[in-house]
Amino acid sequence: EVEFILHDFLVSHNNSIISKETALKTLHTLKDMPIVGKYYPVTYGGDDALGSHEVYLDKDRQTGESIIGLDTVPIGVFTEDAYITTIKDENGEDKEVVAGKGILWASRFPNVVGLLKEWNENGIDIVSSLEILYDSYLFKDGVEEILSYVYEGHCILNSEERGDHQKVYPAYDVSKITKLVAQAVNQENIDKQLN
Repeated sequence: EVEFILHDFLVSHNNSIISKETALKTLHTLKDMPIVGKYYPVTYGGDDALGSHEVYLDKDRQTGESIIGLDTVPIGVFTEDAYITTIKDENGEDKEVVAGKGILWASRFPNVVGLLKEWNENGIDIVSSLEILYDSYLFKDGVEEILSYVYEGHCILNSEERGDHQKVYPAYDVSKITKLVAQAVNQENIDKQLN
């Protein structure tokens, strides 16, 4: 089981903002959306790590036109609608945020879950980042206000410098895992389930 803070209602590091009123119309779109990541295995002389959204320029298979691609894979899924909750900010003040609950597929991705458990046990904030689709927005004073959107997924980011992999910072400082209930992966039981 995993729980994330997805975003708050302040201007992000991407110079965009989602109001509480807009978010309230969209909370139901989180359920069944993927939790994604890009895993980099242990290499000689380095450590395993996660990446980012892994955005790249691709070509449409039929038209040949340029399209945006993401080189991440689903490692879990959100099991409920998003919801608004209150946390304490760095000054001890109440702050409203959007959060969501899901599950990670530990039997399919034991190395990813193992890395997340290591970070969690070492007190490292496991940061993450929104993936949304939006079609209505307004620019004002250099800030993009998103007026209509749906959740497309949520990406777990590399949360510390590891080997040749730099830490990846989220667009929303609050975006991170807040609860990780990781069950021990028993290879013998997994092998029995697969046979």
